[in-house]
Amino acid sequence: MFKVGDTVSYPMHGVGVVESIEKREVRGVEDTYYVLVFRTDGLKVLIPTGRADKAGLRHIISESEAEEIIDFITECEVDEPYANWNRRYRYNFDRLKENDIKSIAQVVKSLSARSSEKGLSAGEKNMLTNARSFLLDELAAATSRTEEDMDGILTDLLEGCGA
Repeated sequence: MFKVGDTVSYPMHGVGVVESIEKREVRGVEDTYYVLVFRTDGLKVLIPTGRADKAGLRHIISESEAEEIIDFITECEVDEPYANWNRRYRYNFDRLKENDIKSIAQVVKSLSARSSEKGLSAGEKNMLTNARSFLLDELAAATSRTEEDMDGILTDLLEGCGA
């Protein structure tokens, strides 16, 4: 499914590159693994090739899909079904684990809007920081822009919606 050099997205870690595909013995069991290296921090992770789909590993979005996400962010509608911070946190956490770029963008939109209106709990502030980082990383990779350029674009879009 993936080959060496592919740029991929992995839930709760962001964008990485398949550095190699190796046979390794882990806990006494030999298996074939994707060795991923993440762009932001250089972290290496082993993902069993047979469980990559179940683990949420996917190719990054295309440039046209990135433009669709940018358009989605400009739609200022926010999906926030829970007023209670604990339920809202769990709901958003589950959306991030899905590793769907639109869900990640929705988390960034809703938490950014809430932050400007009412403030966020410490956990939600951390979640917003992480979700924004995942979103910026993938949009930058998909559009061949720097993260700094994409950060400016995202900030302008969110401020345009009052966030």
